[in-house]
Amino acid sequence: MYQKEFLKIIYTALPDEISDVIASEETLNSLLKIEDDYKLSKEQRDSVLLETTIRIIGLTSKTKFQEKLEKELKINAVIAGKIANDIATVILSRIPEKILANQEEYAQAKLKEWQSKPQTQPIIETSDLESLSPTKTTELEVPPANLPMVEPGEIVHDSKPFVPPIQTSVQNQQPKPNIPTTPQTGYPGGKDPYREPLE
Repeated sequence: MYQKEFLKIIYTALPDEISDVIASEETLNSLLKIEDDYKLSKEQRDSVLLETTIRIIGLTSKTKFQEKLEKELKINAVIAGKIANDIATVILSRIPEKILANQEEYAQAKLKEWQSKPQTQPIIETSDLESLSPTKTTELEVPPANLPMVEPGEIVHDSKPFVPPIQTSVQNQQPKPNIPTTPQTGYPGGKDPYREPLE
């Protein structure tokens, strides 16, 4: 498929006549009718919608449209031809031929320009996706929430629980004398300037 950035370029330059047809409820209803008429699966319906949109915005030429439907829907040429004809009659006929031709020229020129630029990600066609081998996915390891935070270069220390010293006998404990501290100590002149006199 095409990269999102490229599709954005094409979509922003769409004439009103084309964007109106793409966004219209009539187009959606027409595609749903085609799905019913030809007994298409959900995947095939999605492919018809995608290929029709790609045709409308000019990335698939009129001559290649039937071939793309045949390939993407995995159906025979006769049915693909009938679906392409229905789409042309019911949906594409609502866009003036000249506008559709101009859009196709514009989109093809932009596509060539885009493909000539070096890409950071290759454009992957849907058929290429099937040939890729599936990658092994593993579950993400979630660390426990109670790990200590350690900065680079810091050493992790064991934090042992605090155990108060055990007194062996009660007799060894000598009560400390209760020496009242005078509140006046440490102030200039020996008096607390904020304390009221007790007299």
